[in-house]
Amino acid sequence: MSKAGRLPKPPAELVKISLRGQVKVELDGPLAQNMKSYHQTNGLMQGLQAVGSTMNIFPDSLANIDGDLFLRAFATAMGMPQSVIREKDEVAKIKKEQAAQAQAQAQQQQAVAQSQVLKNLNGVQGTASQQMAQGLYGGGM
Repeated sequence: MSKAGRLPKPPAELVKISLRGQVKVELDGPLAQNMKSYHQTNGLMQGLQAVGSTMNIFPDSLANIDGDLFLRAFATAMGMPQSVIREKDEVAKIKKEQAAQAQAQAQQQQAVAQSQVLKNLNGVQGTASQQMAQGLYGGGM
């Protein structure tokens, strides 16, 4: 069509950019979006499966995957609206609150365990004191 002169001349800006290198054209129609989504989700899932298999041999390999970034990429590829995906700052705030709650809960559990140990020690000491008193006073208290 270009040789036949049926295509309009490209804008001057496009010609200028094309002289510096290749122009990347990215289609955004429904078919192109579906194909892009399909390839992205398949790539993400295959990559995650590979990491899962690798973890059997190299248990620390999961540290290479940014879970938040993975989830964002997957949600976007699946067509999830940006309006339902939280902002990164908000996610960081939520994670910080969850970590503080987990730490408080761990401290509470530790305090309960320590109080149980003290209670058990006091019970043992009380029993030993009672036995000594019984021995000193002839067994009757």
